[in-house]
Amino acid sequence: MLQDFQNSSESRAQVLAAMIIAVGLTAVLLVSCDGGTSQTPGTLPADVVAADLNTVISEGADNSRRGGVLVLDTDDCGVFDPAIDLASGSILPNLRLINEIHSGLTRISSDAPYTAEPELASSYEMQSGGRRWEFTLRPDLKFSDGSPLDSSHIKWSWERALAKATPPSRAHKVLGNIVGATQIVNGTSEELSGVRLIDDQRITVDLSAPQTDFPTLLADPIASVVQPDDARLWDDLWTNHKSNPSTTLQRATRVPEELPVGAGPFRLVAYETPSRVMEGFDGENTCTLQRNEHYWHPSKPFLDGVMANANPNLFAFDNDSTSRQIAAMQAGALDFAVMDASASIPQSGQTSEGFVIALAPLGVHSRFLVFDPLVPPFDDINVRRALVQSVDVSRGANRFETEPTYGLVPPDFLPTGAGVETLLYSPFVAKAEFDSTSFANTAGGPALIRQLDTLGYVDPVMASVLNAWNEVLGIDIESIATIEDDEAGIADIRYDHSLPIPAGVLGAAIGAFPENSSRTEFAELRRLLDDAIAEVDPNQRATKFVELEQRMIDDAYVLPILMVETGRVLTLQPWVNDLQYPKFTGSAFRDLWFNDDAPQRTIPTR
Repeated sequence: MLQDFQNSSESRAQVLAAMIIAVGLTAVLLVSCDGGTSQTPGTLPADVVAADLNTVISEGADNSRRGGVLVLDTDDCGVFDPAIDLASGSILPNLRLINEIHSGLTRISSDAPYTAEPELASSYEMQSGGRRWEFTLRPDLKFSDGSPLDSSHIKWSWERALAKATPPSRAHKVLGNIVGATQIVNGTSEELSGVRLIDDQRITVDLSAPQTDFPTLLADPIASVVQPDDARLWDDLWTNHKSNPSTTLQRATRVPEELPVGAGPFRLVAYETPSRVMEGFDGENTCTLQRNEHYWHPSKPFLDGVMANANPNLFAFDNDSTSRQIAAMQAGALDFAVMDASASIPQSGQTSEGFVIALAPLGVHSRFLVFDPLVPPFDDINVRRALVQSVDVSRGANRFETEPTYGLVPPDFLPTGAGVETLLYSPFVAKAEFDSTSFANTAGGPALIRQLDTLGYVDPVMASVLNAWNEVLGIDIESIATIEDDEAGIADIRYDHSLPIPAGVLGAAIGAFPENSSRTEFAELRRLLDDAIAEVDPNQRATKFVELEQRMIDDAYVLPILMVETGRVLTLQPWVNDLQYPKFTGSAFRDLWFNDDAPQRTIPTR
C-alpha cells in the first residue's frame, strides 16, 4: 500500500536537507467509527481536543512579539514549487523556505509528536474505519495575494502534484492511497476520483485501503495547496516526469512575471533565479519573504520577514565554512548557522561571543538488507539467521552512527516508545547454524552473488557486511554483478524517514520483492501491516507495528545495518527565540520572535 522511497542518504546535501523542517500548535483529531460516534485517540489529552482553535488563538495572541527580519544563508534559492519532489534532497534550500510560503491541510504537532494537527483545515474526521476522511477548512481562507482559497484548490493541488512531481515517488508515497491517484501517476487519468467536494469548505477523501495516519502524511510539503493561475506560470520551469522519465530536474532560467503564491505564514516578495546566483554572487539578498497578512492565524508569524543570502560556497567541503558563518554572525549579518557537530565550538550553552549553542536534530535514515525466502539459500531460516548474526552492527557496518542499530523503525516514532530485540552478534552461533545447512556443503565451496551498486562499486557499509560473511561463515563472494533484486534474493534498502510514520519503512521491507511476495511469507506480513495501518487506537497501532517488526527480525527476513539519527550544532544570535529545527515538515519561522535588541532591518523588494 505504501511504496518505497529510496535515496542515497549518505550524501551531505540530503543529510542537510532532512533537517529543514518544523512543527506547530496542538493536535486535533476527531475519529468517527462506522457506527457514527466520535472518539479521540488515547494519546491526546482531553483538554486539547477541539473542533476549532479560534478561541485558543484569540486568547493566546501576543502582539508584543511582532517585528524583526531574520537573515539566513543558503546556497541557492531554487524554485518554490511544492509539486517538485523537494523532500528527496534534490533542492536543498527550498526545504528551508518552501514550508514558509506554502501550507497544507495539516502540520506536525509539537505537543503530540508524530501526530498531525489542523493547519488550513479546522478539523478532520475519520470515517469507515480509516477508509474515508472528511476535512473542514477554516473559514475565509486566502492565498498570499488575497484571492480566496476553497476546497477545490486542495483537490487541484493534489492532482497537479501527482501529475507533475519529478520524480513522482514522493507524491505517490504521500497521496498514492487516494482512490484515483495511481491512474494520474500512470497518465491514464487527470482526476482524483476519490476526492469529493461537499462545498467550498468541506471535502471527503476516499482511500484504497484504510489508513489511520493519513492526516500525518498530508503534512508533507508535496500536499501543499497552490493557486492554479499562479502555479501554471511555473509549470515550464521544471521537467515533467512523464515527458522526461529521468530524475534530472530542469532548473529555473528565468523569473516569471508573478512570484509564487502560497498560503503559508510568509510570502515571497523578491527572488533571483539559481542561474543568476551561480553566475555571479554579489552578496545581495536573492530570496526575500514578508509576513503574509492573509495567513489564517491572526497573530502569526511574529517576524516582519526573512532574507536568504544565496551563497554557493556556503556548503563547500572545506574547513573555512564554519569560520565564514561565525564571522557573519559576529558582524550581525546572520542570525543563525547550522554547523557540523564536529566543529570546534561548544556543543551547548553560550559562547564568549554571546551566541547560543544547541543541538539541532536531523532526519533519521535506515539501511537494511531484506532476504527473499523464495530464493535459495535464503529459503532456509538457518542461513538467514547465520547471515544476520555474523555481522557486528555495533562496529564497522554502522560506522556513521553513535549507537548500535536496533531495528528498522526508530522507537521514538511510536507513542509507546517501544523497540525491538535484534538478533545479537554471535559469530560462533552463526557459524554453527550455517554449517548445519545444505548451502554450507555446496560442492566447490559456498558462494554468494551480490547485487552491485548502480555506480559500479560496493560501498564501505556493504563491504563490511560482505567481509563478515566471508570471515565468519567462509562464504566466498564469487562474483559481484548487477542483477535484479529478486534474482539475487537480497534487496538493499535505504530509507529516509522523512515522514513520522513507521508504516513507510516496514512497507519498503515487505514490498522489496513485489513479483514474488504474493507467494511467500511476505503475503502474511503485508496483511499484518495493513491491519496495523487500519488500527484506530494509536497505542494498539504502535503495538502491532512493533510485533510486525519483531517477527521480521526473529525470522531473519531483514538485517539492519545502519540507522543514523544525528544532529548539527545550531548557533543562534541571543535575540533569536523559539527557532524550531525538528525532523519533519512545517514552518521553522512561524513561531520565531526577536528580543528588542535585534538589529533593525528593512525588507528589500525587487
